[in-house]
Amino acid sequence: MADFLLENVKYFLSKRPETSLNTDWTTGTDYLLALSDSPAYVLPQIEFVSDAGRPGNGHEFPTRQCPTYVSHPGLGFNGEMNVSYAGRALLRALGGAVTDAQQGGTAAWKHSCIMKDALISRQLPSTTAICEIGGASFRLAGMVVDRYALEQNRADPPRYNFDLVGSGDFTSPHGVGTAQVETATAVGTIGTPGTAAVTVTAAGMPGSPRLVSVNVAGSDSAATWAQKVRDALPLDPVVRQWFTVSGASTSIVLTSRYIGANDPTMNIALANGTCTGITAAPTSADTTPGAVTLPTSADILTCLDGNQTVINWTDSDGLQTFTGAGCGVRSSRIEVANNTKLNDRCPGDSTLTITDGARTTNPAYVGKMRHGARSVSARIVMALDGAIPDWYTFAVNDVLTDVTFQYRGAIIASSFRYMLSLIMPKARVTSIEPIEDDGDAAMAINLTGFWDSATGTALKAEVQNTETSNYD
Repeated sequence: MADFLLENVKYFLSKRPETSLNTDWTTGTDYLLALSDSPAYVLPQIEFVSDAGRPGNGHEFPTRQCPTYVSHPGLGFNGEMNVSYAGRALLRALGGAVTDAQQGGTAAWKHSCIMKDALISRQLPSTTAICEIGGASFRLAGMVVDRYALEQNRADPPRYNFDLVGSGDFTSPHGVGTAQVETATAVGTIGTPGTAAVTVTAAGMPGSPRLVSVNVAGSDSAATWAQKVRDALPLDPVVRQWFTVSGASTSIVLTSRYIGANDPTMNIALANGTCTGITAAPTSADTTPGAVTLPTSADILTCLDGNQTVINWTDSDGLQTFTGAGCGVRSSRIEVANNTKLNDRCPGDSTLTITDGARTTNPAYVGKMRHGARSVSARIVMALDGAIPDWYTFAVNDVLTDVTFQYRGAIIASSFRYMLSLIMPKARVTSIEPIEDDGDAAMAINLTGFWDSATGTALKAEVQNTETSNYD
């Protein structure tokens, strides 16, 4: 069986937020292929409790182990900014209702939101994520943005990074697409008892072709020995990991657990082993061809330009713009942390059924993923020059308004560009640090977002692109 580089992992994120937590999206057109500079794959973790060291156990070793919950899965994404999935995650990180507004009658549309009102709900919009690498294929429901940041170094391409955490609800394999179905038909009555030879073939299946010997009795009709085949195949450790087994009467049906392009080598061959009477059927019918419906290319749309960034605020002396010809900004970063409340477990939480052959287990997963005490922070690193007006702004505790971090790309139409922005309606400088930047004297200006009663938020997000609707 093939092995994989970590870079072979694929991520897919739902285009739209889930209609409610854990109501995952299930068709390929619901997803975007997402890229990340830090690849990782997901293997859900099951939490267990045991009786190790319990008084009365007689020793310190466990004698039983019981599943409780699926641990919260996590995924991290980072890379050059884009106005596709990175923009959608930005809006979901704040969680307020998204407003779509056409810009100047052109093809440019701005999608904006403020932070969700915690007095209405602390449940942020959730995303369905898919992670696949080889046989490790999982659809993760109930993923919320725990942290989101936009940042830039000098005039390098601006970057995003965000973390998703999930409720624990998952489906494996992910099941998005069309699973291939093969059907073999049993013909013949058993004469000499013994074993029937069933050979299962599939590309990528370990040990393919896989021979499974099935005990049959003399005078078994085709329907009788077909049922014995259907009973035996799920007991084979390889076949049951690759297929579900079904059928009735003389039909023996294997449905692939893994979604992929149609595999022309997939087959169920029936023949006599040590028995007699089976009419050999070397080729099965491809009753449902496999099909991939998830996207095969990333929907990035456009790159953002490092030289177009705009960072400014308004203080008591008016509008202060830090980017531009002076080349004073060395780096910038703005972040919202949602501090998602994990392990918010309650009696009545839903359970999953995980099956391996005749064995099953039923761990639970949480039904809510509420944010905790949120925070908004930012940092601007400036080259130190002959004046330090920003230090005086800090020293006198001046109130800053419309603190804007706007990362821009190519022009869509007129003066409207592709853009990702985070804006603090009200903020203060909380500290200024003297630092070194590539040998130059510099100062790091640290800002904290304050609550602004006029706008009802501490942070506003804007994404500008050519999407006219359903961008949230």
